[in-house]
Amino acid sequence: MRYEPDPRDSTTETDTLRFSPGSGQQHILSFKIITTNGRCDSENFDGSNRKSAKISISPASAESFNTLRSFVNTLQDANAMAAAISGSNSPRIAEENRNVKIKKTYLYAYSRQTDEDFHVIIGSTKKPAATTRYFNVEISGLPPSDSASFPALQAARTSFLSKVSRNLCSSGYFFFENPLKIEVAGSLFFDKQHHNGLIGPASARPPDAWEIHPVTSLIYK
Repeated sequence: MRYEPDPRDSTTETDTLRFSPGSGQQHILSFKIITTNGRCDSENFDGSNRKSAKISISPASAESFNTLRSFVNTLQDANAMAAAISGSNSPRIAEENRNVKIKKTYLYAYSRQTDEDFHVIIGSTKKPAATTRYFNVEISGLPPSDSASFPALQAARTSFLSKVSRNLCSSGYFFFENPLKIEVAGSLFFDKQHHNGLIGPASARPPDAWEIHPVTSLIYK
């Protein structure tokens, strides 16, 4: 497998994020600083920022898309989303209250995070190209076993790990030489901690902080 470092490992987390929307006016977004956890402490979710949204499933009806590009064309503006999310305890807001399925996309790379989520980089093409659109979907660390979301999130994690068995406790992104064709489904999430920041590896970086998080189904094809 090919390896790339995770650029976030070399940046310092702060409790504020500054950005300028189209008007040029600067906004400051606040975050709660989290004590760094260790990878592979368990399979359970070990974070706190917007925890309730990250480990729950939207009640919305499912929407189905044939391709990654047809799906991302429906997403709201990233600056507007960052401004709309109030803080580290914000529940899923209206624009995130969607369940989506992408029938055909390709799994390029993955990286285990210290909160026990896996960042999974998917792409719109079978092989990397100048036109490839990349997107982050997250195999969530597990919620409490009595949570309504537990069965689906556990099944998605088990399915993901059925073909991903190497470098499961390491920092950085690990690439398949031949991206895997998959179908993926889950609830939408905008991770404003990643807004205008570094998310994903340099060679396959999503353009903004939209995610499918948590993934509720991952099927290899």
